[in-house]
Amino acid sequence: MRFTFIVFFFASSFHAILAQVSKDEIVKAEFVTITRPSIPLFSEPNDPDPIVLKNQFGVTYEYLRRAGSYARIRVPNYGEKFIERKAGDWLKSRSKSGVTLAKVSEKSGKIIQKALVINNLRLDPKAEIEINYYADPELKKKIGKISIFEVRYIFEEVDTSGKSAILVGRSDRFGRSNAANVLVGWMDKQHIVKWETLLGLEFDKKNYLKRKSCGRGRIFDSVRALTGGQEPIFYEGSSPEPMVYYANRFPILQNNPEYYKIAYIGNAQGKKGQKFSAGDIDAAKHKLNLLANNDRVQIAILIDATQGMQAHYPAVKTALKEFLAKNSAKGLAASVSICIYRDYVDDFPFQVMSEFTRDLKRLNRALEQISVYSTAADSGAKAYPEASFYGIDRTMKELSWKDSGINEKYILLIGDHGNHATDEKGYTGAGIGAELRKQNFSLNAIQVNVASPGQPLYSYNQMFVAQFNEIKENNQGFGELAVVPGVSSSRIRRALDNILVTQTKIQDVVTNARLGKIYPGTFTQKILARYGINPAIFGATQLCEVGYVSKNQTCENSVIKQTTASVLMKKPEVEALKVQMQQLSDAIFYFEPETEAELKQTVFRVVRALTGDEIRPDQEIAEFIEKKSGIPIQTDFLKFTVERFMEEVRDNERYRETFRKYLQLKLVFLEQVTKESKLSFDDSDWDKDDQIYLYRDTKEEKLYFFSLEQPLPKRGLEEVSVAKRRHAWVPLEFIP
Repeated sequence: MRFTFIVFFFASSFHAILAQVSKDEIVKAEFVTITRPSIPLFSEPNDPDPIVLKNQFGVTYEYLRRAGSYARIRVPNYGEKFIERKAGDWLKSRSKSGVTLAKVSEKSGKIIQKALVINNLRLDPKAEIEINYYADPELKKKIGKISIFEVRYIFEEVDTSGKSAILVGRSDRFGRSNAANVLVGWMDKQHIVKWETLLGLEFDKKNYLKRKSCGRGRIFDSVRALTGGQEPIFYEGSSPEPMVYYANRFPILQNNPEYYKIAYIGNAQGKKGQKFSAGDIDAAKHKLNLLANNDRVQIAILIDATQGMQAHYPAVKTALKEFLAKNSAKGLAASVSICIYRDYVDDFPFQVMSEFTRDLKRLNRALEQISVYSTAADSGAKAYPEASFYGIDRTMKELSWKDSGINEKYILLIGDHGNHATDEKGYTGAGIGAELRKQNFSLNAIQVNVASPGQPLYSYNQMFVAQFNEIKENNQGFGELAVVPGVSSSRIRRALDNILVTQTKIQDVVTNARLGKIYPGTFTQKILARYGINPAIFGATQLCEVGYVSKNQTCENSVIKQTTASVLMKKPEVEALKVQMQQLSDAIFYFEPETEAELKQTVFRVVRALTGDEIRPDQEIAEFIEKKSGIPIQTDFLKFTVERFMEEVRDNERYRETFRKYLQLKLVFLEQVTKESKLSFDDSDWDKDDQIYLYRDTKEEKLYFFSLEQPLPKRGLEEVSVAKRRHAWVPLEFIP
């Protein structure tokens, strides 16, 4: 499944220059976010009697302009007011993008500063861990405490009242509508280490069995302990399997020739003494992220296409088209299928009109191709009940449902009459409900063609309702029924919107659970049980500690590489790297003496695209890219200055051919990442004429991308898009 994510930004507007404030600096309209519990509002600078607003942490206001040591803002119910420009009081959004960004590393202009919370769980496992978040930089008003390991982003750092405090957030940016959901709070700096690289470490499991005879990998609490033969504080896990794609790697804090300084992420301790492994925590986080972000939602729309629906199908079709169009405009998070059912005696008692897709045109074509009819054999008293149970069963069995245990699978039944009271294939409502429960399906239904009490067909309508309720009762109570009287596409459309309330409730439950907020109630417990999630995991405190690990291991008089590194990258960054590598590769492939100037400009463009900065001809290319972008360049081909690189390309045809082949190899690796599919190729697949690898897509799923950040509580478009920002641990050997 592939996804398209849309990021929305606030447009900036301009305010007129006012003559009476000519000394003020006029800027584009932005917003400020208050970062303390209360804020004084001044009617004018140096006003001795300001109004103090409380409960302000995370609240935003329109920013108008600077006014010396103050800023002028617009406050609802108060009009234009001034606030002091004091560190730690508020953050201002960027004028061009309309978002507030986390701080960037001082070492690089592109790497976002990330905060890792270090605790003392290893030193005192029985201690009550009290590392808190605060609403103020003075660290007085507590608003929460740490739990499982999360990557946080640094938005501000201040020294006040003799304390150093750091403001952290769940994402690396926020807009005006989701500031309060992104900002977590202030933390004592002594509990934080900054992660200012993109590198993560894991033990190399490819040679684990060979290394195992000489001892598992070890992590030490100091360089002295590592080099002096002292006891380690942690050991490599005993499993020969590599980390799953979404698991936390150990953030590399410092890269030395012989060893890494890392943040070790370990097991967790629950509030009642429970123990949770790091693997269990990673799996639970990943499962809830997928559910909260709609990553695996599939909806099969199952429509009664018998003769009795003929007068109602046009309204059903119109409502479905409007419903799908509305969701398509939002990015259509769900994958949708269209199916129909009739009766057993009809020509086609069940048909798949469209397999799962997000293609709106394809879904609309499927709706147009539905023929509503019954055969002559479908007559008499048995004509009114349908084979709806059969249709539900075939929908579960014939479609390409994702069977991973973490999918949200919905069947939306649209019909009028119930199933045969005595089904010729032996189906029952209780049996259908049990099967839905077993496979984690939710059945929702919309009933149309509704007769009034006393009318001949009323009893068949009641069969539909009774059977749905029986199915729901046997499926843990999941599902909603909407009864739509008359012939009205607008009523059906409203029912379609309302019918997905269950889905919204599920998102709320899993999002709150992911944030460590477990609310009492039967529905919450059923949802978490349905997906095998222990909510206590998210309230546990997970160990995180600085450690040191050797890059290699000595075993039987030989040195064996025991660690492997990956680069944390967003999907657009991987795509951009591919584009720039291809441009450089092509420029080298087509090089002629008369194109030397063009090649040089290509080098400058590639470096600028990757780093956002201009490289000088006398600067080393690989070193410049790594310093500015955080992407570690491995190849010796780029460990030259621009001038020296041009000399090698100009004078050495063998260099050009070898470098071209090297870049094409890395491009295939990166293509595997973006396709999330295993690609097959070897040296025999090298096309010497075009100088490319003719790889084969095996269609075998190879997942890389996951959601690093917590889902946000507010489910607006901006919040969803931020939560879905894709990250991948790209193996270092894939990077050029």
